[in-house]
Amino acid sequence: MVSPGPAGALILRRSILRRCAAASGDPVELACDAGRRDRRVWHQRQAFALAAVDDSPEAVGRQPSDLVADSLLEGQIMPSLEWNRRFGMDLVRFSREGSTDHFYGDQWGSIKDCDGLIAVRKRFLDPFLSPDRVCMEIGSGGGRWTQYLLPCKELICVELNPKMFDYIRNRFDYPKNVVYIATSGHDLPSVLPAHVDFVFSFGTFVHLEMAIIARYVESISLVMKPGADVALQISNKYKEHALTAKPYFSDNSPEFMVDIFARHGLQVVEIDNDVLFHSTMIHGRKL
Repeated sequence: MVSPGPAGALILRRSILRRCAAASGDPVELACDAGRRDRRVWHQRQAFALAAVDDSPEAVGRQPSDLVADSLLEGQIMPSLEWNRRFGMDLVRFSREGSTDHFYGDQWGSIKDCDGLIAVRKRFLDPFLSPDRVCMEIGSGGGRWTQYLLPCKELICVELNPKMFDYIRNRFDYPKNVVYIATSGHDLPSVLPAHVDFVFSFGTFVHLEMAIIARYVESISLVMKPGADVALQISNKYKEHALTAKPYFSDNSPEFMVDIFARHGLQVVEIDNDVLFHSTMIHGRKL
């Protein structure tokens, strides 16, 4: 299988955005509503800070679609950890451009405007949030979903790309209830066993190899309290998008997740194949 070039990666991203725009009825308004005029200055400051960390020519002068596409090896059947690490460079490029329309992550669809994402928030996020709960987000990125998790007692943000942490700190004015955990790909270092009430991840597990997913679920189960909930977006090999988007989406399935959940003491509460056109949501509970 030949990897798609930069143009193909960009077309795939734009296609997803167009579907979100069509669903919302507004093809122009895909970004957050407040603070647009100030965001160019904010992102320029972020770019300056990030440049001190990664000022390589590769990070400065190339488009995000290039960074994603050229990291895929010919013949690769699913994204690797190295592929996922390139999103750190993607953030550097995004911040340097100083977007006035949205924060990093919103380019893949605004939660305020895309019907599918609105439904995910209402069904798989909001019901599990309260000020007395400890929550964990795996793959926090630029804070697209983090913003809704912040009101909890403690929020543990887990990232493969630590550059995202400074972005989140600055975006949300250094929230005091947030703990930042850098993962090597599937571990959750320094998180206590049976500590977390709710685990959420969107836009991460769709891009992980199957072996990594299995190890991640094991790590997640260990830090969950009895009765705690987990909601994950996963790739679904039975959906057309998962097939055409390879190797961007992994070769996952609901059956695989049910088996992995069961092996690590997680009961499947719900599997929803309809809320998202390109993937599946799975909700589990620690026994």
